[in-house]
Amino acid sequence: MQYLIPIAFLFATLAPAVSVLDDSALVQAAAHVHDGSLGSKAEDTAVLEEEAEEELAHGNLTKYGDFLNLTVRPVYGPEFSFSFRSAMRLQVLMHALSAKLGLQLSSTTFTHSGRELDPKSTASAFGIQDKAVIEVSTPTLAAEAAAAKEKAAREAAQLERRRAVQEEEDRKEAVRSEKRRRVAKRVAKVAAEQKRKHNIELKDAISLKFINPNGGENVIMAIKRDNWMDGYLELVAKRLGIDRSKTRFLFKDDENALTEIEPHDSVKTLGLQDEEEIVVKVSHKQ
Repeated sequence: MQYLIPIAFLFATLAPAVSVLDDSALVQAAAHVHDGSLGSKAEDTAVLEEEAEEELAHGNLTKYGDFLNLTVRPVYGPEFSFSFRSAMRLQVLMHALSAKLGLQLSSTTFTHSGRELDPKSTASAFGIQDKAVIEVSTPTLAAEAAAAKEKAAREAAQLERRRAVQEEEDRKEAVRSEKRRRVAKRVAKVAAEQKRKHNIELKDAISLKFINPNGGENVIMAIKRDNWMDGYLELVAKRLGIDRSKTRFLFKDDENALTEIEPHDSVKTLGLQDEEEIVVKVSHKQ
């Protein structure tokens, strides 16, 4: 146990130069080193004692190199920053991080760029530079990470199923809504037609459809049964944009032959029926 004091002196001597380090973690790291939890050989301990003696004698803190701002990334849990010296042995870093994370060093793996840290090496010798990432893993952390990943996958799958169910429900509702719209449109159309016929009946009239000779929109007009057709035919010609003097209006008589409507004819005298079609012919003779 004679080497306990030199190791303690080593960390005490470094304290002014590494004030940004996690002091609590370093103290715990020193205690672990003292207990021999690294499993270091006797010659490794002797080297540390010799370095400590030289440090106390000459106060040469620069031998531990430059400060390194490291990012520590556990396989599960938030990452954090940790300061270290480029020429310090990595065993100190490993102990300090184990203490800070509350992990057992014997079951903890430390890696940098996919390489497991060598506790006997220094940060610079191992290729660890400023802003490097140190990854920390244990079977427990790996299991927790796997469990968290599995839970996230389950939640994502559940969310996707709920989304799919909602999309299907929205689709069905859209179909139902379209059906309701079509039914409402048909009902409204039927109601409007019934209202129109009722109004026409109240006026003792019928509705005639005049076929557009130019293939455009037809003209539907309500005509009273006893009124002469002349005035209506003038109005129809005007709506169709044709010359009344060159136009003949024809209906099918009892023998199903096309017969021209005369100005003084009426719905009653011609025996026309509601919604009957009237053929419109325009003469193109000069």
